[in-house]
Amino acid sequence: MSKTLQEKTSAGASSDVAVTLAPKQRAPMLCKLATPSGGERLDDPGRLYELKLDGVRIVAVRDGDRVTLTYRSGRDATRVYPEVAAALAAVGEASFVLDGEIVALDAEGRPSFERLQRRIAAETGDVARAARDVPVAYLVFDALLVAGRDVRALPLEARKDLVRALLPARSLAIPHEGHVGKGAEIFALCVERGLEGVVGKRLGSPYRAGERTTDWVKWKTTREADFVVVGYTEGGASGQLGALDLASYEGSRLVVRGKAGSGLSDALVAQLLPVLRALAVKEAPAEGPWEKEPRTYVMPLLVVSVRYGSWSSDGRLRWPVFLGIRPDVEPAACVVGPSSDDARDPVRAP
Repeated sequence: MSKTLQEKTSAGASSDVAVTLAPKQRAPMLCKLATPSGGERLDDPGRLYELKLDGVRIVAVRDGDRVTLTYRSGRDATRVYPEVAAALAAVGEASFVLDGEIVALDAEGRPSFERLQRRIAAETGDVARAARDVPVAYLVFDALLVAGRDVRALPLEARKDLVRALLPARSLAIPHEGHVGKGAEIFALCVERGLEGVVGKRLGSPYRAGERTTDWVKWKTTREADFVVVGYTEGGASGQLGALDLASYEGSRLVVRGKAGSGLSDALVAQLLPVLRALAVKEAPAEGPWEKEPRTYVMPLLVVSVRYGSWSSDGRLRWPVFLGIRPDVEPAACVVGPSSDDARDPVRAP
């Protein structure tokens, strides 16, 4: 352990040296959506504001010579992003757990979830070629364990300092920086450049693994949400994909929310069809009403991200557009509906 890291982890961290954290102890902390009635502000001097990244959430675990990358869903992602694992293996410290997002940039330097889909699709294909064609970076915004010490109880600012001290310069693992009280300026930039939004994190707050609290609040420029695929319809050519049937959970009930056909490129259709066919079932997995057209039902295991305009009076999505597959999200986490917080209009900057 370097002297700098030893000093930074000794104040307020767990006194017991830990080898690593159990899966539940390193579950990603989640954001609440800012709402007009919630009272959250984009100019709060007690919050650190960061750009909301349009990538996939990744928890990175270094335990000696072994580096493991896991999606928010708990699925292993190490094979999909070998260059990120290699960058973390080159870090001088041999015991840490980090939280961040892997992103791919578009031609204008913006995080692009659409571009990242080519890396996600390579999970069962040519990973080396995908890595050459679509380079990625791991933007690290938090630390849970550093130098064998549990640092989740440290204040946000101290954990940010640990990330900076841990990661070397010129690495694919990069500290994701924020600005205190500057949320309105960052949000305005997001609107101007077509970025996803802003996350405001309360200064002094601990890392609450697996919890969704107002310590972390997000402001979004568009309506986007994750849904479970429960079926698909055929397109113009027999046996081809026309649209995805989407659903979300209301308690224990899985409810149909509509279908998305826009945004499905030929490449995505080729990627999705084998997966969907392998999940086919005879009985409808979700409560209707279903639209009256031929379809194939599928087991509710695949999660996708969708942009949409609003909700109809009967609780269905209006103008949904497919954005991509979400291997980092569990089906049970898809709970957006017409009455949920995430279904409300995006909160605009003052």
